Amino acid sequence: MNILALNVRTFGKPKIIRYVSKNAFSPKPKVDSAILAIDIYKKPAASCDLKTYFSLISRAFLHKRKTLRNSLKDSGAVEFLEKAGIDPSRRPETVSIEEWETLTKLFSAFFDHRLHHRQ
Repeated sequence: MNILALNVRTFGKPKIIRYVSKNAFSPKPKVDSAILAIDIYKKPAASCDLKTYFSLISRAFLHKRKTLRNSLKDSGAVEFLEKAGIDPSRRPETVSIEEWETLTKLFSAFFDHRLHHRQ
């Protein structure tokens, strides 16, 4: 799964309507394309703070082919990966929406807790 697929699947269910040959474009790309229809969910598939959810996902996908440990180390989220049941040596494209949601909830709860104790 890539960052675009995660974004789409968080808000709806994609369905391929039709394929379009690479020959239909100029300049011709290397791959064929597809036309999608997206059935939008009434509620997002992830029930967490979506700003944090997409921030973590964006950070994780920032550097192609890095492990979660390496791509999230500057965000402070690495310590929550194992708590979320996610192996830090995995790559972002292997993480499901449900796992991103769990990670986001742990990450948010920790920082919300720290924020409230500072006040």
